[in-house]
Amino acid sequence: MKQLEHLQVLDMALAVRSPLCVGSGASYRKNEYLFDPRTGRVSLLDEDAFVELLARKNLADAYERFILGGGRLSAFLREECRLTRQEIDSVIWYSLHAAGALSENGPLREIQAFQRDAYGRAYIPGSSVKGALRTAYLLHCILAEHRLRNAPLDEKEFMNTLACNAAHKENLVNDVFRGVQIADSGPIPEQAMILAGKVDVFPDGSSNRINVCRECVRPGTVLHLRITLDQSLLQQRITKETLAQSIAEFAGYYRNSYLAHFRRPDRDSGESYQNCLILGAGAGFFSKTVAYPYYGEAMALQKTAQFMQRKFPKGRHERDVQRGIAPHTLKYTEYGGQLCPFGVCEVEIQ
Repeated sequence: MKQLEHLQVLDMALAVRSPLCVGSGASYRKNEYLFDPRTGRVSLLDEDAFVELLARKNLADAYERFILGGGRLSAFLREECRLTRQEIDSVIWYSLHAAGALSENGPLREIQAFQRDAYGRAYIPGSSVKGALRTAYLLHCILAEHRLRNAPLDEKEFMNTLACNAAHKENLVNDVFRGVQIADSGPIPEQAMILAGKVDVFPDGSSNRINVCRECVRPGTVLHLRITLDQSLLQQRITKETLAQSIAEFAGYYRNSYLAHFRRPDRDSGESYQNCLILGAGAGFFSKTVAYPYYGEAMALQKTAQFMQRKFPKGRHERDVQRGIAPHTLKYTEYGGQLCPFGVCEVEIQ
């Protein structure tokens, strides 16, 4: 840790334990990428170079018919357009391993894209990690009070502890996490990126594979982000030790209060969640909220089931109260022959 007057600069290491996706909101349709079953790799195209190639080869009309009719892009380019391997390679932006998310005989799936910078490089936004840390710290504050509530959850009760504007405590300038800044990660190497399919796991341990996959960071990758604590604001309310304790408490609460309601599926990876945050797309509702520690399990079950039913009316969440847990699905993926939860990252702060 470096000391610079009132600023504490810390290094956060995120050891990716299971496929991690921070989605950009963009996606690649089934006919917008190439899949080579021999190598198990997916290739994404440089859109400008691809359009230029189609125009140069007078293939724009043929491509339009292909888009309307569907099919596999790789077969279209080879068999109908008669493009050479060199010509196809010239319009490939980058490739990544399908990691079992796609197969030669199985259907192609929509690919949800990863967050990228202006140069097209994958990275983890500091804001995503800060949001997860904030949830863990809020849980820490709620558990420290040792009492349940019936009133609507108001984060400001726990978070607005600064005295920047004492006359208006509800003002955001009093939010304690204003003193916590997290920089974006550096670019993630292309070889660290894979595809991971979506799998829903239910309380009885059964599972259902979803026809979508995500661009993810490969397990085993270690990412580094810089945390700056401004103690002129925080006044030691949040320290390295506070953050580490919050992460440990979050991991334990998640494991004991939510996962305990689910039977582990066959081929489960056996993740312990110790000192872990759950980040990014597929992390699930429970990892982003503090309804259960705030209301207690019985009332939180009722409120969460009602919320999920309003937001996802086709999900049959009205039955969650009878099931005993809401939401009633864990968000998993398949990697290395095992089923594992999305976005589990072991955290070390130094």
